[in-house]
Amino acid sequence: MSIISKPTNLGPEATLLYEILKQIDRLIGVTSTSGGGGGGSGTVTSVTGTADRITITGTATVAPIVNIAATYAGQSSITTVGTLTGGTTGAGFTINLTTSTISGILPIANGGTGSATQTAWLLASGGTLTGANTITGTTTNIIKYVFNTLGITRANGAGLWLANNTAAATGAQQISPSLVLEGQGWKTTATAASQPIRFSQEILPVEGTTNPTGHLYIKQSVNNAAYTDVLRLPTDIVNSSAIYYGTNWTINGTNAVLSFGNGIGNIRFIGGSGTITYNSIAANATGHISLRNAAAQFLTPTSGVASEIGLGSGFKPTSGTATYNTIVSTLEINQTGGANGKISIFNIAPIYTAAGGDVSFLDYAPTVTSITGVHYALRATSGNVLVGGTTLTTSAILDLQSTTRAFIPPRMTTTQRDAIASPSAGMMIYNTSTNKLNVFTTVWETVTSL
Repeated sequence: MSIISKPTNLGPEATLLYEILKQIDRLIGVTSTSGGGGGGSGTVTSVTGTADRITITGTATVAPIVNIAATYAGQSSITTVGTLTGGTTGAGFTINLTTSTISGILPIANGGTGSATQTAWLLASGGTLTGANTITGTTTNIIKYVFNTLGITRANGAGLWLANNTAAATGAQQISPSLVLEGQGWKTTATAASQPIRFSQEILPVEGTTNPTGHLYIKQSVNNAAYTDVLRLPTDIVNSSAIYYGTNWTINGTNAVLSFGNGIGNIRFIGGSGTITYNSIAANATGHISLRNAAAQFLTPTSGVASEIGLGSGFKPTSGTATYNTIVSTLEINQTGGANGKISIFNIAPIYTAAGGDVSFLDYAPTVTSITGVHYALRATSGNVLVGGTTLTTSAILDLQSTTRAFIPPRMTTTQRDAIASPSAGMMIYNTSTNKLNVFTTVWETVTSL
C-alpha cells in the first residue's frame, strides 16, 4: 500500500508537492503502510518526522529523498518550502519551490536530458518571476503566448506587459522597462568582427499639470555604443504634437505615403537644418515632390485664410553678415547632346473655373518699419520680361504685349515729381498737374505733342 495519501485543503505549492511525492512513490515501488516510521517491503527503509521536517529514506542504492522545510503550527497549507531533491546518487536534480526553479540533472523519464545541467521555471497560473533571468533557445525554440476570444476590443493586460510600478514624483519621472531586439552584424575592415546591433523601445513620461504625457522612443545601438534616438512618438500624436526622427528616416516603396489626418500636420526639423530629398530619379519621371490634396479635393473654408504652403519662421541675427533666403533653388541645367526642351524654374498654370475675387500671381505686401539697404520687390540680374504674350521681342528687356490695354507710367503732381531723390536720366512720369508726360535728362522736361 502506498505511504502517500492526499490531505484536504491543499494550497498550490502543497498540491505540486503531493504530485511529486506520488510520482516518487510510484517509481520506487513503496509498499509500506502509511505512518510515522518503520520501513517495510520495497526500498524505503524509514519514514520519520519532526516539527518541521518529513524525511523518506530509501536504501543505499536507491535513495529518493523528499525534504520539506517549513513551520506547520496552525497552518492549513505550505507557505515556506525549501528544496525537493531526487534522482540517483551523484546525478540528482533539485526543485526549489521558494525560488520556483528546477536545477541540476533532470532524468529523461521526467522530461530532462539526463546529462546536461538545466535550470527551468515552475510557474503556476499568475506566477511571478523576479531577478535577472535568461531563457536560451535555438532556431527551433519559440516563446508563444496564445490569447483566445479577444474580439476587437483591447483588453488591458491581455498581452506582453512590461511595467515600472515605482511612483513618480515632481521632477522625477519613472521610465518604462525597455524591450530590446538584438542581432549580430559583421564588419569587414582590417579588424573584422561580429558586432551587436540593438533596437530598444521604451516610454519616457513627461510631467504635466492636469495629466502627464509621454514619448515612445525607438533607439539604436551599434557595437555596444550608447543608444541614439531613431523615432519619438508623443502621447497626443493625433491632435497637436510633432513626430521626431533621428539622424536619417526614409519612406520607401512605390506607394509609400506620409499621411496626415484631418487637421494640421507638421514635418519639423529641430535644432538645425533639415532636408527633404529624393533619389534614384527614373527616366521620363514627371514629378518628384508633390504638394497637393489627394483625389483632387478642394479646400472649402467660408472665412479666414486658406494656404497650401505656409512659411512662417523668422530671421533675427544680432551680429554678422548672414544672408537669409526663404526659398532657394540651385538647380543645374545641362542640355548637352542636342536636348532643347523648355525649362521653367517655376511653372505656374492654375485653372480659374470661376474665380469670384481678385487674382494675384505674386502678392507682395510687406509691413515695413525700417530697411537700411535697398528694398527690391522684384529683382532679376539677367533675362527679359514678357507680359501679355507668348513670343518675346528679344531685343527688349521689357515687352508688354496687348491690343486692348495700354502702358501707364507713374502718375504724380509736379510737387511729387520734384521730391524724387536723385532722379536718373530716362525716368518718365505722367504729370497730373500739367497732364503731360515728363522725362528726366538733366532736368525734368515736358514731352510736347508732335
